[in-house]
Amino acid sequence: MKTSSPMDRTPSPFIRRGGLRNPRKPRQNPTSVDGREKMKRQTLLISFLCCISLFANATDVPIKEGMSFIGARKALLQSGWQPNKTYSGEYGVENILMRKGFVEVESCSMGVQYCIFNYTKNNTCLGVGTVGEETKDMRIYSWNFECPDVEQENLEK
Repeated sequence: MKTSSPMDRTPSPFIRRGGLRNPRKPRQNPTSVDGREKMKRQTLLISFLCCISLFANATDVPIKEGMSFIGARKALLQSGWQPNKTYSGEYGVENILMRKGFVEVESCSMGVQYCIFNYTKNNTCLGVGTVGEETKDMRIYSWNFECPDVEQENLEK
């Protein structure tokens, strides 16, 4: 009596080295249209990211949400951002902040204290939003790269 071994059988079309093959799903040729299209997209994405990195220097900011305003201001000044004087009034919290040396203050709200501070670097504007009652307690909650609308004659007073 002869025993059969797996080597004696005819290979099934559904079995290949390394496991089973799905008979409903055709094999993909790596150089097929889909494969070439995927490579084109990846190449475009990499090119796009490289281009963005060239312009990233002006918009790199060393601040994080929740960071103390005093620490964020120090980091901004050390990385080349300059205070942008935008407040021209004589009263309110903004005036108190100006007298303390925070010339970049634009405005502050009443009640829960939200303030906006402005900076510039290489012709790029940076607006920083803070929340907190006193400067030592202020925290960063947002920032953007929009320039404030300010009339130059009001700043020269």
